[in-house]
Amino acid sequence: MSGKIPRSKTWIRNLLLILSAVPLLTGISGLLGWFFNQELLTSFGLGLIPIAPITAILLMILSFLFIFNLKMKTRPIVRRVTAGLSISVIFIAVTIFTLSFFDIKTDFEHLWIPVVTGYSSPGAGHMSPVTAVLIATLGLSFLIVRMFNRTTFSIIIPIALAGFTVVVSMAFFTGYVIGQPLLYGIDIIPPASNTSLSLLSLSLAFIIESLQFEKLELDTLSDLDSRFRNVFEHSAEGRSMIFPDGTFQVNKAFAEMLGYSIGELNKLTWIPVTHPDDQKISKDYMDLLIENKAESLRFEKRYLHKEGHIVWVDFHSYLQRDADGNSLYFINSAIDITANKDLHEQLIKAKEQAEKANQLKDAFIANMSHEIRTPLNAILGFSDLLHDEISQKGLMEYESYFDIIRSSGIRLMRTVDMILNVSRLQVGAYVQHPVRLSLYKMINNLVTEYRLPASKKGLTIDFRNELNEPEIHADEYCILHSISNLIDNAIKYTRSGSIHLKLYSSADQSICLDVVDTGIGITEEFMTQIFNPFTQEETSSTRNFEGIGLGLSLAYRMLGVTGATLSVKSLKGQGTTFTVTFPRTATLS
Repeated sequence: MSGKIPRSKTWIRNLLLILSAVPLLTGISGLLGWFFNQELLTSFGLGLIPIAPITAILLMILSFLFIFNLKMKTRPIVRRVTAGLSISVIFIAVTIFTLSFFDIKTDFEHLWIPVVTGYSSPGAGHMSPVTAVLIATLGLSFLIVRMFNRTTFSIIIPIALAGFTVVVSMAFFTGYVIGQPLLYGIDIIPPASNTSLSLLSLSLAFIIESLQFEKLELDTLSDLDSRFRNVFEHSAEGRSMIFPDGTFQVNKAFAEMLGYSIGELNKLTWIPVTHPDDQKISKDYMDLLIENKAESLRFEKRYLHKEGHIVWVDFHSYLQRDADGNSLYFINSAIDITANKDLHEQLIKAKEQAEKANQLKDAFIANMSHEIRTPLNAILGFSDLLHDEISQKGLMEYESYFDIIRSSGIRLMRTVDMILNVSRLQVGAYVQHPVRLSLYKMINNLVTEYRLPASKKGLTIDFRNELNEPEIHADEYCILHSISNLIDNAIKYTRSGSIHLKLYSSADQSICLDVVDTGIGITEEFMTQIFNPFTQEETSSTRNFEGIGLGLSLAYRMLGVTGATLSVKSLKGQGTTFTVTFPRTATLS
């Protein structure tokens, strides 16, 4: 007795409501008759057995239970209330039936209402033992339906009990109709005529509703099963159904994914084909679904292929329950992600190898820079001593040789110094020492220093300051060498024209420095690589400009360490503008 009758069967619903309303109205009428001493309200005629007050109450309860379950959807609270009331009805009926064996008639049978002596029927106000049996039988039918799942037992037994009630109550009611009431003239109190009719009506309603529901449920389940099976069997994804005992059913895609046939897997449980390390986590997830802590779960797990290798799957599981909320089976889908997992592991290994190679490279550069720098200092030092010695002897024809040695040595020292600084920055070994810096003085000194190399190439260099004497709090080495590299780069790549430096305030009040040249410019394609170490736009052995491509990379990284940024704008053949923007947090008022 669960579920609603479809709208197309409204006539069945109306019939059930009419049948279930008969005992309700009979009970109300009987109670009013006893309270107001109206015999005709308690039976179908004078001299007939009147309905007992307790019988009226129990019939009203049974009628209420039927109508309530007919109207309401099946819910745990509804089932519990129905079961509780059914047990109460059975207990009262069985108690009265038991007492009748000892010819005990208690006051509670007629609710302590005084029995009217004017009633002409025997045993007025007391329940018939036959009525007690029929009410207990019908109550037991209600109880079985509400307490047990829809099985053969819970379908056939309640209908059989209700059928017994139909036969007996019909026999008694027919006796009244033909004028030959059963059990009259003996000591056993017969059921009242209205009681017989009420029990007949209610038991018929119970049988009709049960049979109709079973038909509807079987039709619906058959239709659902057909559609579900089609989706299950023909899905391109691996599908499985895991039952409480661990056995499972799979579709073709799932079986092929693990290298088995459907028949082979359907004979197993899910445990032996699951990787041992994932069995516990799978069980834990199943427990979460059983305990209603999640509606569905998605996770990754490993299966064991028939040939022994691991199959990674993206697993999605849902627990199907019955109408009472009891677990039936898990519906699962599994997508093979083994290839993705292998690729992911390869990428991780490649990343680890690249990081290791990069660390080795940085360590190599740092060590080699040190090993080159140390002997180079000795070479330059002794070349200066040798130069002084030769100058004292007046051998001026060798003077140009020493100029070449010094310029080449300084160039090599500068290159080694840049390589060492880059390696320090890359491995995070550079330690800042922020101090109070006057940008105007620093830049002005650098411009003065670079006027001579600029003039040797026929270039002019100037500096315009629009901020008086701004000061910042930053690492002096990083700022000095970054600006120095930008000026040096501008001179190197400018064949004719000028270099302009401008110190100003941006729209957001940040301090900015522009280094503008009229040099060869940078192509749009090379812009994305300009700050990478060891890169130059010209890479051939016949390139026009010396260097190893570290100046801009070093400036970019050093400025980044201090929080400043370096940006660039350029047009090929027209010149380049580098802009250094110092963070406002570093500005000192």
